[in-house]
Amino acid sequence: MSSVGKCVVVRTQWPPLSRVFTTIAATRQITAAEQRTSEPKPVSEVPGPRVYPLLGCLPSIIFDKSFSSNKLHLYFKKMIEIHGPIIKLTAPFTLPMICITNPYDAENLVRATMDASLRQGFDSLKMIRLQTADSYFEGKTGIMTENGEEWWRVRSRVQPFMMRVKEVVAYLPVMDQISLEFMDRIASLQSQFGEMPSDFLNEMYKWALESVGSVALNRRLGCLDPNIAPDSEPIRLIRLVNQLFTSLTEVEFGPHLWKVFPTPAFRKLKKTHQEFLEIADKNIRETEAALLAQEPSDDRELTLMEGLLLKPGLSRKDVVTLILDMLFAGVDTTSHTLSFVMYLLARHPEVQIKVQEEIDTVLGDHEGPLTHHHLAKLHYLKAVVKESMRLLPTVMGIARTLDKELVISGYLIPKGVCNIHLIINHTVLSFTKVIIVSPKTAMVSDGSYHANGFGRITFPSSEGVPAGALDERQAPGSHSSLLLISLRRWHQDVRRSTHRGTGDVHLPLGGRGTSSFQRANCTTSLLVMSTATRRMMVSVLWRPPALSRGFATTAATHQVAAAEQRISEPKPVYEVPGPRVFPFLGTLPSMIFDKTFRVNAPHLYLLKMMKTYGPIFKFVLPFMPPAVVVANPYDTEALVRATMNNPVRDGFESYKKIRRDAADNYFENKTGLLTENGEEWWRVRSRVQPLMMRIKEVVAYLPVMDQITLDFMDRIASLQSQFGEMPSDFQNELYKWALESIGSVTLNRRLGCLDPNIAPDSEPLRLIKLVNQLFTSLNDAEFSAHIWMYFPTPAFKKLQKTHQEFLEIADKNIRETEAALLAQEPSDDRELTLMEGLLLKPGLSRKDVVTLMLDMIFGGIDTTSNSLGFVLYLLARNSEVQTRLQEEVDTVLGDHKGPLTPHHLANLHYLKAVVKESMRLYPTFLGTGRTLDKELVISGYLIPKGWQVMVMGTLMGRDEAFFPRAEEFLPERWMRDRPLGPIHPFSAVPFGIGTRMCIGRRIAEQEMYIFLTRVMQRFTVDYKYEDLEIMCRLMFSSASPLKFSFTERR
Repeated sequence: MSSVGKCVVVRTQWPPLSRVFTTIAATRQITAAEQRTSEPKPVSEVPGPRVYPLLGCLPSIIFDKSFSSNKLHLYFKKMIEIHGPIIKLTAPFTLPMICITNPYDAENLVRATMDASLRQGFDSLKMIRLQTADSYFEGKTGIMTENGEEWWRVRSRVQPFMMRVKEVVAYLPVMDQISLEFMDRIASLQSQFGEMPSDFLNEMYKWALESVGSVALNRRLGCLDPNIAPDSEPIRLIRLVNQLFTSLTEVEFGPHLWKVFPTPAFRKLKKTHQEFLEIADKNIRETEAALLAQEPSDDRELTLMEGLLLKPGLSRKDVVTLILDMLFAGVDTTSHTLSFVMYLLARHPEVQIKVQEEIDTVLGDHEGPLTHHHLAKLHYLKAVVKESMRLLPTVMGIARTLDKELVISGYLIPKGVCNIHLIINHTVLSFTKVIIVSPKTAMVSDGSYHANGFGRITFPSSEGVPAGALDERQAPGSHSSLLLISLRRWHQDVRRSTHRGTGDVHLPLGGRGTSSFQRANCTTSLLVMSTATRRMMVSVLWRPPALSRGFATTAATHQVAAAEQRISEPKPVYEVPGPRVFPFLGTLPSMIFDKTFRVNAPHLYLLKMMKTYGPIFKFVLPFMPPAVVVANPYDTEALVRATMNNPVRDGFESYKKIRRDAADNYFENKTGLLTENGEEWWRVRSRVQPLMMRIKEVVAYLPVMDQITLDFMDRIASLQSQFGEMPSDFQNELYKWALESIGSVTLNRRLGCLDPNIAPDSEPLRLIKLVNQLFTSLNDAEFSAHIWMYFPTPAFKKLQKTHQEFLEIADKNIRETEAALLAQEPSDDRELTLMEGLLLKPGLSRKDVVTLMLDMIFGGIDTTSNSLGFVLYLLARNSEVQTRLQEEVDTVLGDHKGPLTPHHLANLHYLKAVVKESMRLYPTFLGTGRTLDKELVISGYLIPKGWQVMVMGTLMGRDEAFFPRAEEFLPERWMRDRPLGPIHPFSAVPFGIGTRMCIGRRIAEQEMYIFLTRVMQRFTVDYKYEDLEIMCRLMFSSASPLKFSFTERR
C-alpha cells in the first residue's frame, strides 16, 4: 500500500490520502493506477446495455423504464449503478459513446486532448447552419460546433476579449444596474402575490437576456419593463431559445435518421433555428448601425462587438456568429443555474446567513455601484456558486473525440472510433459530501476538504483547457452581482407546499425581502433545468423609434421610397439613367465634350449629371468596370453593409501598375493598402489596424505633434509680421507643417520642415513637391482613357518618373530611421515607435511596413493641410463660429501653459463639430466606391456583380434632404442635442466607413484638433478676399491663394 500510496502522491502532488478522499475514492484511485501499469483491455469489453445488430443499444435505451428524453441524467445514473464508472452506448448513424464518471479519467482525457479538443455533437445544428439560405454562415458554423483549425482560428482570437477579467469587468456597472432593477421587480411581485408567481423562471429569463444583451448587443433591451408586450421580438427570441434546446435534445439524443432524410424533429429544429436567426440577426444589425452612428470619442472604450470586428483574422460573419451563439446560450444557462443557487440557499439557512454576513462585511455602508474590488473579496459567495454547480451543473457532461488512442479506466479506447462523455453530475469520487450542501468543498483555503479539480467542471472543459466555455468569466460576474444584491436585501426561505409533495422557495419580506420558485426537481434537455418551469418564456420589449423622430421629412421620404423599392421587383441596370453610351468609348465622349467637365474639377460635371438624371446615374469608360453614381445615405448604408466582408475598391490602377513594374521588384509584387484588395489587403489591414486606429497608440504622438504645431504658430506670427498677411503660397507652409507632423509618426524624427532657412532643394521640400505632382499625375491618368494599360502614355510616364523620385527620397529616409532605431540602447521604459511595433508584428514583412510608411507620407501631406485650409477659411468667414470656438478653447485650456493632453482634446466638443462641418462642405475626396462581389439593389435598380458603385460624399453633404440649411456653416448641427435634427450616420463619411475606413483617420484627426486648438488659443483669423475657388486632383484643394490674416489675441 505504501508504494502505491507514494505513486499516487507523486502523481497528484496533493495532501495525504487520508485527508483527500473517502475510502471508496482512494480505492478507485489506486485501482486506476494499477490498471495503467497493467495490459489495457480492448474497448469491446467496456460494459454497457445489450447491443442489437444495426440498432446498437437503442432498443435497450428506449424500452428502459428510467429513460426519458428530458430526464437523461436519471438513465445515466441507473447505467452507472449497474455497469460501474465506465459504460459504452451505441446507436445508429453516430459514433459509439463511452461514458465516464471518474475525475482521474477526466483528467487523463483532458490532458490527452489538450492540443486537439475535438468535440463531436450538435451535428444537427452544424448541418442546419451549413444549409442555411444564402449561405448565411459562409460554410462555417461557429466555435460551438467547429473543430480543428477553423475552431482554433476563431477561438484564439475571441478568447482574449471574453476570458480576460479586465475586459469583462467593463460590463460590471451595467450588469449591476440590471440586477438592481430586477430586485425592484422581485419586490413588486412579492407585494402583488405574497410570494413569487409560479412562472418566476420567466422573470429570471428576462434578467438573463437583459444581462447578456448588454454585452453582446451593447444596449439595454427593456426586458425588465413590467408592461412588456407578449408578442414582442425579444419574447419570441426567448421562446425560440427554449425550443432550440428542446429540439436539439430530441434530435441529438434520438436516432440520427435525420442524417439520411429530414425527420419531423429535424425539420422543427431547422424552422426554429431560422426564426431565431432572423430575429437575432436583425438585432445585431441594429447594434452595428448604432455603433457606426456614434460620435468618435477619445474616452470611449471599444465594445465587445467593436473589439472583435477590429480583431485581425476575424471576419464580420465570425463575429456575428459568435454573438448569435451568446444570445442562444446566455439565457437559459445562467437563469437555471441561479434558480438552483437560490433554492439551495433557501434550503440551507446557515449557509445563507454566512453569505449575507460576508456581503455586509465587504460592502459595509457602500451605496454606489458594485466594483471589481467588491467581487474579488466575496470568497464564500463564489464558493456557494461552485457548490451549487457541483450539485446541479449547467450541463450533464462534456465530450471529446480522440485523435489518438488512450487508456481510460484500464480500457484501450482507439483513435476516432468513440465519443467519450464525462458525466459531471454528482461525481462521488471528487467530494467527501455529495448530498449535503457544503461550500467548504469549494473553498481552497479550507484544509479539511480537498477536491479533485476534474471532478467539478462547471463550465465544460474549463479546467485549463482551450475549449472551455467562453462565457466562463461573464457568467460568474452576472451570478455574483445578482446574488450579492439579492442577499444584501432579502432573506430566502422554503415553505412546504401541500400539493403534490413539492416545495416552494419563499423569500419572506422582513428586514430583507422574498422570492419564490419551484422546488429543484430536474429536467435534462442538453442543460439541467427545473421541471415545473421548463416551458416558461422570457418577455422582452423592443420599440423602434417613430419615423418622425428619425430623420427630416424629405429624408424620411427617401427612406420610405427605398423600403418600397426593396419590396417591389428591382429594375434592370440598363434602365439606370445617364449620359449617352457610345460603342467601345462608353460615356467618355459625352463627358469630355460637356462644357462643365474639367480634369481638375470633375465635381462640377458630376453635380450637373445629378441635377440632370437624379440621385443615381451610370457612366461607362473604356478599360474600366461600368459604374453607377449615388448620393443617398440609404444607398450608401446598403452598399457598405453588402460589401463589409469584401470591400473591393478599384481605382489607382495606374499606381498599382507602376508599383508592380518597379525596378528590382521593390514592392515584391504587392502594392500596399491603398490599392490592394481581397485577402492580401486584409492580411495587412488586420495587422496594422490595431496600432493605427487605437486611441492610446495615436495619443503617444500628441506631445511631439503639439510641439510642431507650436513651432508653426511662431512661423505664422513671423509671416504675419513680415507681410501683414499670409503670403500667396501659404498652402505650401501648411504642407511643411503636415510633413513635419506625419514624419514624426512614420519616421520618428523631426525633418526640419519649419526651419525658415530651409533650402528649396532640400529633401523635405522635394518630397512635398513630388507628392503634389503625384496627385496631379494620378488625377490625369485615372480620369482619362486607360490607354496606358497597353502602352505608356506621356501622362503615365510622368507619373512613373515622379513616383520613382518620391520612392528614392522616402526610402532613404525610412532606412535612416531604421538605422537610428537599431542604434538606440535597449530600455524597458521606452515605448515602441509605430515603425518598431509594425516591424515586430507577426505576419508583416519589412517591405509591408516600408510600403505602409511610404503611403502614409504620400497620403498625409496634402490631405490634412488642404482640410485645414478649408477650416480656416470657414472660420474667417463665420466670425460668430470662431468666437464660440475660441471661448471653448479658453475654457478647456484655462491657464494651462504646458503641452496639450488627451483630456484637453476629449473636452473640445465644439472644435470637433467645426471639423466635421467643414469636411461636410469641403470633404477631402470626391467620394468613395466599391466593386460589387454580388448583385445588389441600389435605389430600386439591380446592380450586377462586378459593377462599381460610387458614393459622392461631396454631393450628399450639400443636399437639403439630409442637411437642413445645407449651404450654411453650422457646426452646432453636430452637437449632441442635434438642434437641426438627427443626422443619418452614412450621410457624411469624409474618412470612408466600414472595414475600409481611412487607416490614418485617428492620426489626421489628432493633427487637426491640435492645430485648431493652438490657432484659436493664439490668433483670430480673417480672410479679406473673394470666395475661395476649389479644384479637385483626386482630392479637393483651394485654387485660390490662402491669404489669411492672423491677429494675436493677447
